Amino acid sequence: MCEGSPYNLWLSTVVCAKELWLHIGILRQTPTSDMTKEAREKELKQLRKTEEIVMQDCRSLGGTLDTIAEVLDVEIRPASIVQWSIY
Repeated sequence: MCEGSPYNLWLSTVVCAKELWLHIGILRQTPTSDMTKEAREKELKQLRKTEEIVMQDCRSLGGTLDTIAEVLDVEIRPASIVQWSIY
């Protein structure tokens, strides 16, 4: 495929969304005793920045990726994050 093809844009957006999910999962599984509150907040701040970019890209491509953006939006909200602290 050529460099600027729509397929490459779609594929790179999917990869970014999957990477974001991986980071969310790792943070969820990290016991609160293994991270300081400041380190956890710093990680969440970075995840939120990344999430905004990924969500914008997902929404611009529509379809399934638009749905992924909606799920990411709910997952990274502060109310959801409080539930992550299971340890």
